[in-house]
Amino acid sequence: MTKEKLAEIEARCNAATPGRWYHWEGDCRVITSGPMGELCTNIAECASVGDTEFIAHARQDIPALIEAVRAFNRD
Repeated sequence: MTKEKLAEIEARCNAATPGRWYHWEGDCRVITSGPMGELCTNIAECASVGDTEFIAHARQDIPALIEAVRAFNRD
């Protein structure tokens, strides 16, 4: 992966609603918390629980993967 492509992915991640994102149990919605910690912002409504979990975890997983790629490239 090029540095430019990684920077594009990171820019999209940074432009998204701040996380942590959550899968609303029993529903196909991804939500995040408000400034006081209350669960309030609806990020997405999905067709399946699998889609919902993937999207919710992406907000945490993608920054971790970006850091892992950068650490690997430093070695």
